[in-house]
Amino acid sequence: MYKLEKVPVIDETKCVNCDKCIAACPTNAICKKTNFNYSKCIKYCLSIKVPCNPDHYIFCYEQCDACGLCFSACHVNAINWFKVPEYKGSVK
Repeated sequence: MYKLEKVPVIDETKCVNCDKCIAACPTNAICKKTNFNYSKCIKYCLSIKVPCNPDHYIFCYEQCDACGLCFSACHVNAINWFKVPEYKGSVK
């Protein structure tokens, strides 16, 4: 395994959940994560409008090889590079 210098991240404010990035990923590093823990907010959802987005995409960075194919697949430019800061120090 090698350490990535930069990783793709999804801007959820731009993402339209079209699944094109998932289809383009050759390493299956992107998946749709579903939040099934509605018990704490369901009573509020019934009575008032609250922001709730249980479905979103996540990257499995252990599988990501930073090939960039997800970028070209995303037609709304919702994927950006994030430079991974170099860790300097000792692990205790």
